[in-house]
Amino acid sequence: MKKLLLTISALTVLMTSCKKEVVSCIQMDNTTSSTTSPIVFTSCSENTLSYIWSFSGPAGAPANSLQFSEPIFDHTFTVPGTYTVELVAYERYSWIGDQSTATATFTIN
Repeated sequence: MKKLLLTISALTVLMTSCKKEVVSCIQMDNTTSSTTSPIVFTSCSENTLSYIWSFSGPAGAPANSLQFSEPIFDHTFTVPGTYTVELVAYERYSWIGDQSTATATFTIN
């Protein structure tokens, strides 16, 4: 019985110590762009499988209601101003498990 408890304890420590931390990271090909040029957004997150990108910008900007779930995408913003992009990266598919959030700002002229 003592060996069984030691084995279970050792397996528990081993399994929990192998879990890797979820780290969210955003890369953009430009931090300043025009209303006619797209910006490419890339998740450089670690230990993640699903993503939710969202934006906040000038009042009334159509991008304020957009969300994307791909690790890489591009978008052309039609309203000038300063925007914030938020990326929530999840450990597993379907937006479950541990998560991490990153934000970045960019300007549209």
